[in-house]
Amino acid sequence: ARQAYPEAVSQLTPVVESAAKDPADLPLLIESSRLLASVYREMGDPDAAGQILGRASALVSKGDPADISLAAILDDLAAVQRAQSSLVLAITTIENAIRIRQLHPESSRVELARDITTDAMMRYQRFGAADAIAPLRRAIQEWDAALPGDPQSLTAIEALASVYREGNHYAEAEPLLRRTLRLREAVSGPEGAEVISTVDSLAYVVFGLGKMTEAEALY
Repeated sequence: ARQAYPEAVSQLTPVVESAAKDPADLPLLIESSRLLASVYREMGDPDAAGQILGRASALVSKGDPADISLAAILDDLAAVQRAQSSLVLAITTIENAIRIRQLHPESSRVELARDITTDAMMRYQRFGAADAIAPLRRAIQEWDAALPGDPQSLTAIEALASVYREGNHYAEAEPLLRRTLRLREAVSGPEGAEVISTVDSLAYVVFGLGKMTEAEALY
């Protein structure tokens, strides 16, 4: 498959260059730029991917800085910046995507939920638990509105539960861990490795709340 990457670059590059010259070709510019950037990322060249996406976002912003199609480019660009360990820059980029999506209430709430989750996890990684609590709560709210009970919400739910558990806020962690357990069991069955890990975390929290009998049953 790697042998096909140079050919893909040679085919996509002139398409991107041509589309960049004509505002009428904006949809083609966006699609081809994202494809080309993904090829560069697979090739292990995030710098080239970032340059392609940065140029595309600048051209789209020039026409309309609130264009909903810009959000998808910014999502990709934030992923590249995160991979390059430029977390502060990636946070700024993903929050710009979130701002644009919020200006378009008709757009996908799932995509908004994903972006808020990404923002929260990067804030957790860069600034620590305290800075992640509010965006994690918001991410869960968005998932509940977009796709209630969807496994995609697990990232935010588990992260917030972890924040509360590590901070000894067991009463806040318990309902989140119970919710995680239900979702994990639905996804992988009662014997899945992640289910067992969640049960262990729940037992720890329940013990911390003084519910000894239940904690012993879970252990």
